[in-house]
Amino acid sequence: FGARYSRGNCYALMEDITLVGGRFLTEQDTISNLDAASEIVRGIGRLHGAFWGRAQSLGKRLIWQNDPVLCMTAEFFRFGWEKFVERCEQCNIDLPEDLASRGQLLFPVANRLHDCMGFEPTTLVHGDCHLENSFFVDSDQSDAGFELGIYDFQLLRRGKGALDLASYLGGSFDLGLVVTHLDELLELYLDTVAATRASTPVHADAD
Repeated sequence: FGARYSRGNCYALMEDITLVGGRFLTEQDTISNLDAASEIVRGIGRLHGAFWGRAQSLGKRLIWQNDPVLCMTAEFFRFGWEKFVERCEQCNIDLPEDLASRGQLLFPVANRLHDCMGFEPTTLVHGDCHLENSFFVDSDQSDAGFELGIYDFQLLRRGKGALDLASYLGGSFDLGLVVTHLDELLELYLDTVAATRASTPVHADAD
């Protein structure tokens, strides 16, 4: 699904994903298995790697991360911070007192932080990357037994890949898994981006 905000036009591409063995989870589910988490991170890395530093080749109509139309960051941050604190409590993770007190100080500068995510280098960013916008196709090429698919590209944009990665890690992964394996998952993401970028032909219009 895509939308052109300037003219209010919407476009829909439809496919029965179940015909290729696609299966779905919901936002009520949580990724708590490292193999599954690693395959999801690889999938995101492949998407970003294919367009890393090349998103301009898709044309000028692809919205930028810091476009004024994407102006809800402060509200999302305010809502998300409280959920983050609640998840820490539920998972018995001690949130440092200074971090807990400073977190709310980020609210007034949330939009500026948001805009920084539009600086180069950029890639193709899904914009709403989490479990409910994903599907999984069985594969014997993966330790997890599946490959990641992503749909609902209504918020597709040019921006930093960290947006999608942080959204998935923070919203769909078990917090304990993230705390324990964060460095490993980040390294896997960067390695996948680099490998995919190196193997993807550069579009003629790209810099």
